[in-house]
Amino acid sequence: MEKWFRTSCYMCHYCCGMLVRTIDGRPVEIVGDPENPMSQGRLCAKGHAALASYYQPRVRKPLLRTNPNKAIGVDPQWREIEFDEARDLLLQKLTKVRADNPKKLAIINFDLHASRLLQPWIATFGTPNAFPGAAQYFCGPGVHAVLHMTQGAFVTLPDYPYCNYLILIGTQVGFGGNILPLYASPALAEARARGMKLVVVDPGGSNAAGLADEWVPIRPGTDAALALAMLNVLLNDRQLYDANFLRLRTNAPYLVGPGGQYVRDPDTGKPLVWDEHNGRPICYDQGPPEAYALSGSYEVKGILCQPSFQRLRDHVRSYTPEQVAEVTTIPAKTIRRIAEEFGEAARIGATIRVEGVSLPYRPACVQFFRGVSQHRHSMLNCIAVQLLNIVVGAIDVPGGSLGVNPRGPWWEMGEDADGMLLSSQEFTVKTGPESYPARPVRAPESLTLLDLMPVSGSVGAAFVEALLHPEKFRLDYLPEVLINCRSNIMKNSTNPEEIAVALRRIPFLVCFAFELNETTEFADLVIPDAHFLERLDVIPNKPNNFIPPGLGEWFWVVRQPVAAPPPGVKHWVEFLYDLAGPLEIKEDLYSVLNAYLHLENQFRLDPKSDYSWEEINNAYLMSLFGPDHGLTYFKEQGLYISGKKRIEEAYPLSFFKARIPIYFEHFIEAGRLVRDVTSKMGLEWDVADYQPLPDWTPCPSFRKTSPEYDLFAVNFKLPYHTFSRTADNPWLMEISERGGDLDLWIPAEAGQRKGLTDGDLVWIESEFGFRVRGKVRLVQGLHPEVVGIPGGFGRRVSSISKKNRGPDFNGLLPHRLDRMDTLTGALDACVRIRVIKEEHSRAPGS
Repeated sequence: MEKWFRTSCYMCHYCCGMLVRTIDGRPVEIVGDPENPMSQGRLCAKGHAALASYYQPRVRKPLLRTNPNKAIGVDPQWREIEFDEARDLLLQKLTKVRADNPKKLAIINFDLHASRLLQPWIATFGTPNAFPGAAQYFCGPGVHAVLHMTQGAFVTLPDYPYCNYLILIGTQVGFGGNILPLYASPALAEARARGMKLVVVDPGGSNAAGLADEWVPIRPGTDAALALAMLNVLLNDRQLYDANFLRLRTNAPYLVGPGGQYVRDPDTGKPLVWDEHNGRPICYDQGPPEAYALSGSYEVKGILCQPSFQRLRDHVRSYTPEQVAEVTTIPAKTIRRIAEEFGEAARIGATIRVEGVSLPYRPACVQFFRGVSQHRHSMLNCIAVQLLNIVVGAIDVPGGSLGVNPRGPWWEMGEDADGMLLSSQEFTVKTGPESYPARPVRAPESLTLLDLMPVSGSVGAAFVEALLHPEKFRLDYLPEVLINCRSNIMKNSTNPEEIAVALRRIPFLVCFAFELNETTEFADLVIPDAHFLERLDVIPNKPNNFIPPGLGEWFWVVRQPVAAPPPGVKHWVEFLYDLAGPLEIKEDLYSVLNAYLHLENQFRLDPKSDYSWEEINNAYLMSLFGPDHGLTYFKEQGLYISGKKRIEEAYPLSFFKARIPIYFEHFIEAGRLVRDVTSKMGLEWDVADYQPLPDWTPCPSFRKTSPEYDLFAVNFKLPYHTFSRTADNPWLMEISERGGDLDLWIPAEAGQRKGLTDGDLVWIESEFGFRVRGKVRLVQGLHPEVVGIPGGFGRRVSSISKKNRGPDFNGLLPHRLDRMDTLTGALDACVRIRVIKEEHSRAPGS
């Protein structure tokens, strides 16, 4: 029997709409859903390859480890067991941990679409040790924190319909990578067709660089220096900045004293500004904003102070294009020209009517992500780049940088007593800890170490640091049970030998897995997980990440199962819910669900009753959309379009009076508190980056320690792969094999200087002694000082003889505290390497 289902893809994260045709309960065809407002009938290569993913060899029965030796390449010697035995074993371990200390359970996952129902289970169990998976190492800890503070958003996109000048720094957004690819790619193509200029700043000749109007090769790790030089040109040389926006929507006029902190009104405690019309200090929310001084020096009750904008202007003066050219290798005239083009393209002072409303028009935007964030000084790097958008007023206005839905029908941004923006606290948007205001600082109570990172919104690399060095952080416990799902930390973090040491410290590791990988090879128990075509996930497209910003529609999807899983296999979170009763946490779990999901009236769960997975999801849907839009409706219709966005939801900051920072005053006190706590702990913890204005500081690997290590290794995303998850999909791997993605990309000139030719086998050795092996491919489109390593390949799983060709970039990286951004937990991916040729060796077929 033939049947069509409307569901959503999970080959990456972005919930693209898909239609799946099944025959006798088995999927046989997948196409894009033309009714989905985001993907509009399109699917990328990954979505089309979902069929190959579904029919790959999979884990069908629980696997129990019989070999106590855990090491890379060592066969766990699995023994198949029944589901009841696996359930009882996990229940036994969890019961013991909860009775002893619930913190001894840790959970690593990157299952974003299950988080709404997973978080209540974690909270009820009582562990703070839940982590967003290995992807946070090199995703965007610094990016997310800075965007929270400056736009109230988790991520941003350009306003493609109105943008005329777009700079991409360390991101390939719009080219099948990064945020909302099936929305961003055609939107960018349409923008370029109407004349938008695209400038890509990147060490590698990525897909984005190869298709840009201008590619600007940059030395790795120097993005902040470039941004600060551009700011100098804008603010000091050309005075291209939006003074009106800065006065009205930022803390640029706030007066700053000699210690770097706000000068405050003694009665109200509010920050003061200087009223140029009347020659006196007033509170930031008094008087006409056009009177607020942005420049100059003033005396307030004997204190010499300046507006924070004057501080910024003075701060960036030392970053001249000529000096920064030596650091970045970008010619000074290019730096100056791009800064001027960007400032002029922003059309400062222009307005535009959108849906009958006059709004500021700033058709220029800088987008940044992983390439800027994956460094030792992640937070300051991201602030430096984001300031380019802020000073020209290109924040949440037509043509500029749009926060991905910080304001919506059920949630609202806020402001604090200083008038500064607070990102939404509403459950549909909130992603994690907020970056502003700074949270309390104390000795760590969890393996996240977030107690020492009060301005971070992400965990980053801290978990493994805590496992490797618990004595440093005064932790009086370590995990006894680790649950892992959809996160291959052995592959997607740093050198696997170091991660192996951390995992061996956990007595019991259970992995929920569709297929075996490098991390499951260290598991004590593997429990089969459902394929996404077999799962029920309601509202996986949370608006803070999965609904395009700007004008458009609010729409909501459900991922419904289109095929039945093998006997006993179920959604891994459903498996955990089934343990709630035996763990004696069911009543508390239902109470937490009622609060966390805002279940009201007839939709509330009765703590004394039992509910199936579908019944819980149905209650959630009906509480959001009413009794007519429950699970039955979504299964039949596939999605629900609840209406058009209001103009104030599409461009929120024009309608909201809260201010955003150009000067991060709260860093000063946060840094002092961190310094006090870590000093008492006897912990060496760098607090130098807790400064209110950004600087460029070299990465640890920036300075050459040996002439042999003369190149940098850089990694870049491929649009048809997601982390290492797709590195076994036969359809996608064929693309990579044909496209040379499994090779080491070496600049032709550097390769020839080293006596290399296409097809040579070489070792890439990092300055830390870690090595990866690969085949040479000499190319032109690379910065002359880098070796490019595409994607996430180089896999090995001994228990099923799974081996993929290609080098493993992460295998070159050490896991060290002195390479971690202590503000965000981001780990530095900038590493020096040398190339060692294998004598008399050529790859097969070369």
